[in-house]
Amino acid sequence: ETTAANKEAAISNDKLLKSVKKSSTASKEHAGHVESNASAIGGATLKLAGMAAAYISVSSAINYAEAAIASIIATGSEFEKTMSGTRAILQPTKEEFDALKISARELGASTAFSASQVAEAQTELGKVGFDVGQVIASESAVLELAAAANMTMADAATAASTVVKQFGLE
Repeated sequence: ETTAANKEAAISNDKLLKSVKKSSTASKEHAGHVESNASAIGGATLKLAGMAAAYISVSSAINYAEAAIASIIATGSEFEKTMSGTRAILQPTKEEFDALKISARELGASTAFSASQVAEAQTELGKVGFDVGQVIASESAVLELAAAANMTMADAATAASTVVKQFGLE
Protein backbone atom coordinates (compact mmCIF):
# COMPACT_ATOMS: atom_id res chain seq x y z
CA GLU A 1 0.00 0.00 0.00
CA THR A 2 2.74 2.40 0.83
CA THR A 3 4.39 1.83 -2.47
CA ALA A 4 1.12 2.43 -4.32
CA ALA A 5 0.50 5.58 -2.27
CA ASN A 6 4.05 6.74 -2.94
CA LYS A 7 3.57 6.13 -6.65
CA GLU A 8 0.35 8.11 -6.58
CA ALA A 9 2.04 10.92 -4.66
CA ALA A 10 4.95 10.91 -7.09
CA ILE A 11 2.54 11.06 -10.06
CA SER A 12 0.65 13.84 -8.32
CA ASN A 13 3.91 15.68 -7.63
CA ASP A 14 4.93 15.26 -11.28
CA LYS A 15 1.59 16.65 -12.45
CA LEU A 16 1.87 19.52 -9.99
CA LEU A 17 5.48 20.23 -11.06
CA LYS A 18 4.47 20.22 -14.75
CA SER A 19 1.55 22.50 -13.94
CA VAL A 20 3.83 24.88 -12.03
CA LYS A 21 6.36 24.86 -14.89
CA LYS A 22 3.56 25.52 -17.39
CA SER A 23 2.22 28.30 -15.21
CA SER A 24 5.71 29.77 -14.80
CA THR A 25 6.28 29.70 -18.57
CA ALA A 26 2.87 31.30 -19.14
CA SER A 27 3.67 33.96 -16.52
CA LYS A 28 6.99 34.72 -18.21
CA GLU A 29 5.26 35.01 -21.59
CA HIS A 30 2.58 37.22 -20.04
CA ALA A 31 5.27 39.39 -18.41
CA GLY A 32 6.96 39.73 -21.80
CA HIS A 33 3.68 40.84 -23.37
CA VAL A 34 3.04 43.26 -20.54
CA GLU A 35 6.55 44.70 -20.93
CA SER A 36 6.10 44.94 -24.70
CA ASN A 37 2.71 46.61 -24.28
CA ALA A 38 4.12 48.98 -21.66
CA SER A 39 6.94 49.88 -24.02
CA ALA A 40 4.45 50.48 -26.84
CA ILE A 41 2.26 52.53 -24.52
CA GLY A 42 5.30 54.48 -23.36
CA GLY A 43 6.30 55.12 -26.98
CA ALA A 44 2.77 56.15 -27.82
CA THR A 45 2.70 58.38 -24.77
CA LEU A 46 5.96 60.02 -25.85
CA LYS A 47 4.59 60.50 -29.37
CA LEU A 48 1.38 61.92 -27.93
CA ALA A 49 3.34 64.24 -25.65
CA GLY A 50 5.42 65.38 -28.63
CA MET A 51 2.28 66.00 -30.66
CA ALA A 52 0.74 67.93 -27.76
CA ALA A 53 3.88 70.07 -27.43
CA ALA A 54 3.85 70.76 -31.18
CA TYR A 55 0.17 71.69 -31.01
CA ILE A 56 0.81 74.04 -28.10
CA SER A 57 3.73 75.64 -29.97
CA VAL A 58 1.68 76.11 -33.13
CA SER A 59 -1.27 77.36 -31.11
CA SER A 60 0.96 79.86 -29.28
CA ALA A 61 2.49 81.04 -32.55
CA ILE A 62 -0.98 81.56 -34.01
CA ASN A 63 -2.07 83.49 -30.90
CA TYR A 64 1.02 85.72 -31.10
CA ALA A 65 0.46 86.29 -34.82
CA GLU A 66 -3.19 87.18 -34.21
CA ALA A 67 -2.17 89.60 -31.45
CA ALA A 68 0.47 91.18 -33.69
CA ILE A 69 -2.01 91.58 -36.54
CA ALA A 70 -4.60 93.07 -34.18
CA SER A 71 -1.98 95.49 -32.85
CA ILE A 72 -0.98 96.54 -36.37
CA ILE A 73 -4.60 97.10 -37.33
CA ALA A 74 -5.27 99.09 -34.13
CA THR A 75 -2.15 101.19 -34.67
CA GLY A 76 -3.11 101.87 -38.28
CA SER A 77 -6.65 102.77 -37.27
CA GLU A 78 -5.38 105.10 -34.54
CA PHE A 79 -3.04 106.81 -37.00
CA GLU A 80 -5.77 107.28 -39.60
CA LYS A 81 -8.15 108.64 -36.97
CA THR A 82 -5.53 111.11 -35.72
CA MET A 83 -4.67 112.17 -39.28
CA SER A 84 -8.36 112.74 -39.90
CA GLY A 85 -8.33 115.25 -37.02
CA THR A 86 -5.20 116.86 -38.44
CA ARG A 87 -6.91 117.20 -41.82
CA ALA A 88 -9.96 118.82 -40.19
CA ILE A 89 -7.83 121.40 -38.35
CA LEU A 90 -5.28 122.26 -41.06
CA GLN A 91 -7.53 121.91 -44.13
CA PRO A 92 -4.56 120.87 -46.31
CA THR A 93 -4.60 120.17 -50.04
CA LYS A 94 -4.20 116.53 -51.06
CA GLU A 95 -0.46 117.06 -51.65
CA GLU A 96 -0.04 118.82 -48.30
CA PHE A 97 -1.96 116.08 -46.51
CA ASP A 98 0.22 113.44 -48.16
CA ALA A 99 3.31 115.39 -47.01
CA LEU A 100 1.95 115.50 -43.44
CA LYS A 101 1.31 111.73 -43.46
CA ILE A 102 4.74 110.96 -44.89
CA SER A 103 6.41 113.21 -42.31
CA ALA A 104 4.47 111.63 -39.44
CA ARG A 105 5.29 108.11 -40.62
CA GLU A 106 8.98 108.89 -41.13
CA LEU A 107 9.35 110.49 -37.70
CA GLY A 108 7.32 107.67 -36.15
CA ALA A 109 9.61 105.08 -37.73
CA SER A 110 12.88 106.84 -36.88
CA THR A 111 12.25 108.14 -33.33
CA ALA A 112 10.90 107.00 -30.00
CA PHE A 113 7.57 108.59 -30.87
CA SER A 114 4.85 106.90 -32.89
CA ALA A 115 3.40 108.24 -36.11
CA SER A 116 0.14 108.84 -34.22
CA GLN A 117 1.96 110.95 -31.65
CA VAL A 118 3.55 113.01 -34.42
CA ALA A 119 0.10 113.46 -35.99
CA GLU A 120 -1.24 114.66 -32.62
CA ALA A 121 1.54 117.26 -32.51
CA GLN A 122 0.65 118.32 -36.06
CA THR A 123 -2.95 118.79 -34.95
CA GLU A 124 -1.92 120.87 -31.92
CA LEU A 125 0.30 123.08 -34.08
CA GLY A 126 -2.59 123.53 -36.49
CA LYS A 127 -4.92 124.52 -33.66
CA VAL A 128 -2.74 127.53 -32.80
CA GLY A 129 -2.64 128.71 -36.39
CA PHE A 130 0.42 127.09 -37.94
CA ASP A 131 0.03 126.29 -41.65
CA VAL A 132 1.15 122.97 -43.15
CA GLY A 133 4.62 124.28 -44.08
CA GLN A 134 5.18 125.62 -40.56
CA VAL A 135 3.93 122.38 -39.02
CA ILE A 136 6.33 120.24 -41.05
CA ALA A 137 9.20 122.69 -40.46
CA SER A 138 8.71 122.66 -36.68
CA GLU A 139 8.14 118.93 -36.12
CA SER A 140 11.80 118.12 -35.44
CA ALA A 141 12.13 120.92 -32.87
CA VAL A 142 8.90 119.81 -31.19
CA LEU A 143 10.17 116.23 -31.13
CA GLU A 144 13.44 117.34 -29.51
CA LEU A 145 11.55 119.38 -26.92
CA ALA A 146 9.27 116.43 -26.12
CA ALA A 147 12.23 114.08 -25.72
CA ALA A 148 14.25 116.54 -23.63
CA ALA A 149 11.34 117.50 -21.37
CA ASN A 150 9.99 113.96 -21.17
CA MET A 151 6.56 115.03 -22.41
CA THR A 152 4.21 113.99 -25.15
CA MET A 153 4.66 115.48 -28.59
CA ALA A 154 1.21 117.06 -28.37
CA ASP A 155 2.15 118.81 -25.10
CA ALA A 156 5.50 119.86 -26.55
CA ALA A 157 3.72 121.25 -29.63
CA THR A 158 1.36 123.23 -27.43
CA ALA A 159 4.22 124.59 -25.29
CA ALA A 160 6.41 125.48 -28.28
CA SER A 161 3.62 127.11 -30.24
CA THR A 162 2.53 129.13 -27.19
CA VAL A 163 6.06 130.49 -26.75
CA VAL A 164 6.38 131.23 -30.47
CA LYS A 165 3.04 133.06 -30.52
CA GLN A 166 3.70 134.98 -27.27
CA PHE A 167 6.97 136.33 -28.58
CA GLY A 168 5.56 136.98 -32.07
CA LEU A 169 8.07 134.65 -33.66
CA GLU A 170 7.68 132.90 -37.00
